[in-house]
Amino acid sequence: MHDLIVVGAGIAGLACAQRAVEVGLAPLVLEKSRGVGGRCATRRVDGQPVDHGLAFLHGSDPAFLAALDGVEATPLPGWPERVRGRGTPCHPATQSPRDRKLAYAEGMSAFPKHLARGLEVRKEAPVARLEHGVVLEDGTRLAAPRVALALPCEQTRALLQSAGEGGPERAAIARLLDMMGTLPCCTVLAGYSLEVEEPAFDLWYPEDSTTIQVISHDSAKRTAPRVR
Repeated sequence: MHDLIVVGAGIAGLACAQRAVEVGLAPLVLEKSRGVGGRCATRRVDGQPVDHGLAFLHGSDPAFLAALDGVEATPLPGWPERVRGRGTPCHPATQSPRDRKLAYAEGMSAFPKHLARGLEVRKEAPVARLEHGVVLEDGTRLAAPRVALALPCEQTRALLQSAGEGGPERAAIARLLDMMGTLPCCTVLAGYSLEVEEPAFDLWYPEDSTTIQVISHDSAKRTAPRVR
């Protein structure tokens, strides 16, 4: 029995669980993948960290900035500094002049790993349905009086439907979810010899492409890159 079950160990789910701890609850975080972070993810390719989700973080909220300052990793303040283009989606337009920009030399996954410290996180635990808590795909039942779904809207909608008919509040949530959606995307990790000339940008938002959203010069964040 837990006070709260949070489904999804991305930034939202981990922040939700941390807030629950602050108000005296004992949360359990469930994550279907092998690691925490969701789209704030880093892989190691030939021993080099490569961010294949978020390229950097930005914001001005004091609590958010304090959380960033607490990460035990090498900060890269102001990254990206060399930004080319204003393509679709126009990421530069979403940033306020007051925002701090930040990346980490060890990879962006350093932030969710920091948020997960002290939390009970169960990885590789995909949830099949909601039923007096949750039921995992392997049949394990976990009870809790509260469940928070920190998932993409399609996954949230499916889990709500698994719980059967609900009251007007659940119906209202379902209508909101029907108005939203996500689009699939493909991330390509490409490495080049150090003999290849280094790109003259940190991030590039192509203006003449409706397919390529952003090109990140990821090795610009590494202290001793093995590849470009």
